[in-house]
Amino acid sequence: MTTLAKDILAKISTKIYKRFPDFQGIKPTVKKRPKDKSTKEIPPGYLLVYKNEVTGPGGQKITRLVRVVTTEEGKIGKISTSK
Repeated sequence: MTTLAKDILAKISTKIYKRFPDFQGIKPTVKKRPKDKSTKEIPPGYLLVYKNEVTGPGGQKITRLVRVVTTEEGKIGKISTSK
C-alpha cells in the first residue's frame, strides 16, 4: 500500500461509505498516480480502489469496484463504479 495520510484516507473513505453503503468497512488498495506529462490539468495523486462482493439475483456473486481518483491533499477528482 502506497503511503497516503491516514486522516486523508479516513475522510475519503467516509465519503465513499455514505455514497455506497454496501462498501462500509472495506479498505481500499492505494496506488500512486504520477503527474500526467501530456497535460498540466491532472495533478499527481492517488487511485483508491474499493472492492466488494455482493450477491445478485439467483444467488450469483458479483464483484463491485469503486475507483476514486484523488489529489495528494485528498480532494476527490473522480469516482467511478462497476455495476
